[in-house]
Amino acid sequence: MRLDKWGCQQRGEAPVSSSISRRDSRQHERVRDMMTPIRDVFCQYIESKRLFLSIAERCSIKGWPDRRAALQNSFRLQQLFNEREALRFDHLMNYHRFMVGDWKSLQTICARLEQGWSAREEEALRHVNSRYDDLEREILACQASQDPEALDEPLRAVQRDSEYVSARDAVSRRTLELDKHLARIRHTGRDSG
Repeated sequence: MRLDKWGCQQRGEAPVSSSISRRDSRQHERVRDMMTPIRDVFCQYIESKRLFLSIAERCSIKGWPDRRAALQNSFRLQQLFNEREALRFDHLMNYHRFMVGDWKSLQTICARLEQGWSAREEEALRHVNSRYDDLEREILACQASQDPEALDEPLRAVQRDSEYVSARDAVSRRTLELDKHLARIRHTGRDSG
């Protein structure tokens, strides 16, 4: 399995599936056929967040160059969280049944990847993906060096930056578009059963 730089499985590769009984094979094929577009939507979502964070970081630093190190660390942490989401998502898509309710919207997918993430899944992902261990260590290091007081003013001030506001609005619109696309995928999946 090849992953792109954000941890998403590259297009065109069939997801690894768990063993299934013959009576479930039709349902499994229908779900598998929906997985690729779902994966594509989620990877587009991760990419849109990555682009937004790059703009937000640049806008924050331009207004507060003396807080560059604290801001870079904070935005790096957010990028690492995105990468972790992508790795967890692919893990669920490849090794577990990702239940239909889990991908009702990007919000429900993200909730599943954070609040719904189990210790068992954590252990399994660490076992099959060495990058995940490195990522978790880097997240802990960034969290340990956070300086919240240095971030308050710049993050409040950036809310008035026109480039930031435009990027924030664009990522919000893109998220809504992707949620609509997920709804169409779900609708199509229900109709084909």
